[in-house]
Formats: sequence, structure tokens, C-alpha cells
Amino acid sequence: MSDSKVVQDDDFVGTRKSELKKQGDDAFRRQDYRNASAFYTQAMKVDRYDAELFSDRSLCWLRTGDGRRALRDAVRCKILRPKWAKAYVRKGQALILMKDYEKACDEIAEGLELNPLSDELDKLYWEAMELKNGGTEAA
Repeated sequence: MSDSKVVQDDDFVGTRKSELKKQGDDAFRRQDYRNASAFYTQAMKVDRYDAELFSDRSLCWLRTGDGRRALRDAVRCKILRPKWAKAYVRKGQALILMKDYEKACDEIAEGLELNPLSDELDKLYWEAMELKNGGTEAA
């Protein structure tokens, strides 16, 4: 295969993934989480190593109340980008949704060790701690 053919194929793949992600983002903005997750799933078929797609789909599952799927995608996201704060946020959110506050606190604390300046992780950590300790308020 010629180099120009490889470049054309790469361009096509990148464009296709970008189009599917945009459609997913548009559906998400409309709060159409089922269709958004379907578009992200299609984009993953184009690039199964894109951690952002797993993070986005995890958020869709969180919004629909499906903690198991949200956690599964968050775990995959973290495997792909182990130093990305958003991976820890998604995993923590999924564990909170599943009411596993102890694991959520541990996971979020691990993320904070890597990203101590993450306001999102910090806020989520205190939310998880309050829930773990029997608090009734969640952020």
C-alpha cells in the first residue's frame, strides 16, 4: 500500500470519528443520552483507544442511572489514560451512583494524588466522603 493511501485512510478514519463524536455531543446537549451513547459507541468502532469517547459514554450512562455501564467505561478510560483527572472523576461518579462510597473515596483520592489541583476531583471527593459518612446532602 502506498504512503498516500495510508494518509487518505487515516484522514477518513479521523474525519469519521470526529463526525460521530460531534453527533454524540449534539445528542448529549439535547439530553438524548441513549442516542449520544450510540454515537460514541460507533466512534469507538473507528478508534477503540480514544479515552475521551469512553469518558463521554460513561457520562451518558451516569445520566441514565446505569452505574455498571458507567463504571465499565470509566475503567476502560482510566486504562487508556491513567494520568487523566477525568478518568478518576468518571470512575468516582460511577462508584457513587452504585453507592460504593468507600471505593469512590479511594479512587478519587488516587486521582487527587496525580492531579492535586483538580477542583472537580476535590469537590467530588468531599461529596463522596459526606455520603460515606452518612451525610444526606450531595453536591
